[in-house]
Amino acid sequence: CDDVPRVNNCLWKEMHRIALQLGKSIGVSIRVDMFVANDQIYVQEYATNHMNGLRHCAAKKDENNCIDSCFLGRAWNEAGGPYGGISTSVPGYLKNYHLKSTSEMCSLIDDVVTVMP
Repeated sequence: CDDVPRVNNCLWKEMHRIALQLGKSIGVSIRVDMFVANDQIYVQEYATNHMNGLRHCAAKKDENNCIDSCFLGRAWNEAGGPYGGISTSVPGYLKNYHLKSTSEMCSLIDDVVTVMP
């Protein structure tokens, strides 16, 4: 993990496109965390806290041109379950992850299998 390779320029542009498309679909500026493994782009998470926590809310205008500060909460609620989805169990290989050494954490990447539809 000491030498992190630069992302291929074509993949970098595609990541940029994905981030903009997600933000446009959601309707607000949003931080999109992604990573690349074996030339495959993975979206890890996205958050409205894109300025190191300096933003405390997300808002956009509704159909009446009024600020709707609750739209993101409604979206999570409509997705169902706690925090917007069904709670899933932690995969066995990630249990006690916080107890692993940096080397052990990095070696997990070698065991990742890409599942393509």
